[in-house]
Amino acid sequence: MIGLTASVCSEADFLDVLERCGVTRSNLLTVRINDKDYSVSRLDALFTKLQTEGRELP
Repeated sequence: MIGLTASVCSEADFLDVLERCGVTRSNLLTVRINDKDYSVSRLDALFTKLQTEGRELP
């Protein structure tokens, strides 16, 4: 289990953190922002967006 605490002000910042840390959808179990869980469907949409933008994922 690995935790990451970061200051993220926008979705673009969040996408950058995911890309920079080499996080893939298959190795991401949960995301909590402001003590609220990020839904699975929202996570799936973010990773789809990363791929659509042509960002490099491991």
